[in-house]
Amino acid sequence: MSKVWCKGRVRAKDVAKFEQWARDLHAKVRTDPGTLAFGLYPLGVNDEYVFMECYKDSASALGHLANTMPLLVLMGDVAESAGQLEVYGDISDELKKAYDSFGGAIYRPFDEV
Repeated sequence: MSKVWCKGRVRAKDVAKFEQWARDLHAKVRTDPGTLAFGLYPLGVNDEYVFMECYKDSASALGHLANTMPLLVLMGDVAESAGQLEVYGDISDELKKAYDSFGGAIYRPFDEV
């Protein structure tokens, strides 16, 4: 399996509350052994942010979801989606099912299309 890349865009309902939630999430992500990269980028317009994430493989992405789910369920309190979740990589069926529940669009590598 290949690395898994994710990109999501959100709009903060209240910037201060969102950024505190994001700090808590980032602290939790640091405990994910298979998370290779995790970043949050303010766009500077309409209180929007982009999440960029990279995982070693599908198992690592699933581990991330399990580890951070207590905080992810609170995301709706502080932010709303500002675009579709995009997931890139050769992902497992189990991970596809998990991302489907978030409305994620799956993009497989060119050489596997």
